[in-house]
Amino acid sequence: DGSWSLRDLRNIRRPLSSQALAASANKWISNLLWSDPIEEDDTSMSGVFGVHASPRGQLGLCFAWDLTRQFCARQGLGLIIRSHQSKQGSVGFDIMHDQMLVRVFSARDYEEHGNDGAVLLV
Repeated sequence: DGSWSLRDLRNIRRPLSSQALAASANKWISNLLWSDPIEEDDTSMSGVFGVHASPRGQLGLCFAWDLTRQFCARQGLGLIIRSHQSKQGSVGFDIMHDQMLVRVFSARDYEEHGNDGAVLLV
């Protein structure tokens, strides 16, 4: 739900075993790793706010633009950069959620999706 902080993230003991990741107290970490942004061009999700179940089932959630905006404001961030999600036919990156979230995916033609790969220089 985005209620965690950057301090919480910094305080995660690493390495984190899959058993520790599966613990209910660490559900927020699993959600952080596997949740996906709701895309603005998804007409079935237009006008959607907050957090929703993922079509992938138990692994992660889907979050709307309002959560991105609230998290950035609370943590003093101007941008979130994330990865792990390929988009069929994409150019390898997307700028989303009022330009507060960038999705970068570097694996070209991942699982024959016809997507380009991208890198982000910061």
